[in-house]
Amino acid sequence: MKTNAMSMSNLSPRVGYIPSLDGIRALAVLGVIGFHFTFPFRTQLLDTGGLWKWWVHISNNGWLGVDLFFILSGYLIARKLLSSPVTDWPAYARFVNSRARRLLPAYVACLIFINIVALAFTPDSRVLHVQWWVWTFTVNFAQAFGNPFIVSDPLYGLDHFWSLAMEWHFYLLFPLVLMVSKSPVKTALGMLALALCVRLFMLWLLPERSASAAYFFTFARMDGFAFGVLAAARAEHIPPRTLCLFAKVAIGALTVLFVVVGYQSIDIHHSVTFQVIGYTLASGLFATIIAYLATKNQPTPITLWLEHPWLVRIGLISYSLYLWHLVFISIITGWAVKHASNSLIPQFLLSSAINLAFTLVASIISYRLFEQGYFRQRRTLQPRLKEAMT
Repeated sequence: MKTNAMSMSNLSPRVGYIPSLDGIRALAVLGVIGFHFTFPFRTQLLDTGGLWKWWVHISNNGWLGVDLFFILSGYLIARKLLSSPVTDWPAYARFVNSRARRLLPAYVACLIFINIVALAFTPDSRVLHVQWWVWTFTVNFAQAFGNPFIVSDPLYGLDHFWSLAMEWHFYLLFPLVLMVSKSPVKTALGMLALALCVRLFMLWLLPERSASAAYFFTFARMDGFAFGVLAAARAEHIPPRTLCLFAKVAIGALTVLFVVVGYQSIDIHHSVTFQVIGYTLASGLFATIIAYLATKNQPTPITLWLEHPWLVRIGLISYSLYLWHLVFISIITGWAVKHASNSLIPQFLLSSAINLAFTLVASIISYRLFEQGYFRQRRTLQPRLKEAMT
């Protein structure tokens, strides 16, 4: 066991805080928020034309922010496990406990608040009766093979919790597989192959539901995490000039992909080609850019922009932003449409402004109450752990 741990540590990249990744996380969550806030008005804004039509095409790419979250999780968790390998069950338990202390308080607080509001004002809400899917981190299975909107109703929305469930599946399974394989590269390649095979199998077995299955089913989306793992394990072994060239090619290819997705939006999920290779292609391109940014020692215009204090601040609260941005969107949007003028643009702007204000306030409170304590504790414990190990 000791030899295996040593060999794993030799693969580990430099462990340290990378501000530009918080900038990437900020762009990801802002993209998701922009997509969801625009979606109720999407058709009307397209008919309006002009700048509003262009905004719809831009915001249509926002759902790709979820794929960015998967890649970042794969990258950061792989770095953590490569620097501190999980080689036995006690180490696995410590890793899972660390993830739980980091993520569960804000998650549980959000659900409790929704329950309080729903029980007080709408006790017959359907969300109250199906929320167990969210509490058990299995909602994405119900969405993949049943109703994609199973945990939403005309007032409350928890459908976005599917990606958080998938993240937990990765946290629970990846360390176990890595403990057996002893190779992050082989594990990642296996995850890539699994995702492709599962999506092909879904196309054959469930052709009418393949779009939902390919999007929501855990094992169909392992490629995003896999590319993050590959970036963590191999990026520093690639010559900087070569990695820079790869990143430039990735930016060019992503630009083309953004144009295609911008005009197709969620309709692209029904494309057989996209179901088979689209998610893998997007994840690979994003991961190439993340690998370049994470290994870049000298500042560049891109890294300086991504490390802007406001982007970093948004990145730090991105988890809470994601948790809260959709839960009351139906209530707020309905109120805005009713109380704004009969014109579409004021309704859209008022809805977006109120949704954004609520999301920011709720997220800042959530971060300070439930997330900041974890980071303070970690900063306090890390020197003590190092001293104890020495």
